[in-house]
Parts: sequence; structure tokens; C-alpha cells
Amino acid sequence: MSRARIRMVPDPILRLVAAPMDDDPTRLLNRLKRTLREAKGLGLAAPQIGYSLRVALVTRNDGTVLELVNPVVMDRSAMRDCAEEGCLSIPGKYVKVHRHRWVEMALGSANVRLEGMEARVAQHEIDHLDGVLITDYGSVRVVDAAR
Repeated sequence: MSRARIRMVPDPILRLVAAPMDDDPTRLLNRLKRTLREAKGLGLAAPQIGYSLRVALVTRNDGTVLELVNPVVMDRSAMRDCAEEGCLSIPGKYVKVHRHRWVEMALGSANVRLEGMEARVAQHEIDHLDGVLITDYGSVRVVDAAR
């Protein structure tokens, strides 16, 4: 299976609330993994490759990839951190985003708790599943790609 084309803003699929994944997610997950690996990103959501489905990937601190299929945030920290984020669908643009320090998610019958950068990436990808982009959070800093 080939790498998928990453959809760029203003592609309208990036603004849709994704539907639950009811079928076997294996083929979509494999396509997402290949695209994420080749793009050298930290996370990737199905809408970014043209599928409005609640499926995403998060690169863990140990280099493994966590599969988010129909993730449901069950709990989150009250404390937040602010950091600059980029997005594969908005190349060269960065936004300071406040995110919860940790999140606990239900992934099917299992719960997983993510902290720090893993939690930040998961929240970013879940935003994609909800049609939210980093540019919705504040002013954009543009980086010249030629540098």
C-alpha cells in the first residue's frame, strides 16, 4: 500500500467531525503508519489523508506508534502547558497551543493515560477528528521553508 497524499488547508475534509470507525481499521492504520513514517511526523489523523473517520496515530516517546481508533477522552489534567505546535496539513506555520498535561482515553475496552508530549500529540490528533486546526488557537508564526 502506498503512502497517502496529506491533505492541506483549506481542504474541507479537515473541518469535518469524523465518523466512528465501524469496520476493520487495519488497512487504514497501515496507510496512516506508512504516511506518518515517510512524512516524519509525530502524529497523523485519518482526515489528513482523506478519510473522515475517527482513527489517528501518536508516536510514543519510545518510538512505537499508538493507534487511536474511536478514542474517547475520559479524563484530563486541570493543569495545562503552552507550547508551539506545527501540523503536516499546514506546513511552515506554528501556533502556541495550551494543552492538558495528561489525558486518559478509552480505546475500545482499554484505557490509556498519556503525559507530556504524548498527551499533546494525542490532543492535536483528536482535534483533527473534531475538525479543529491549530490555527483556531491563536496567531500563526510563519517559518520560511527556504531557510
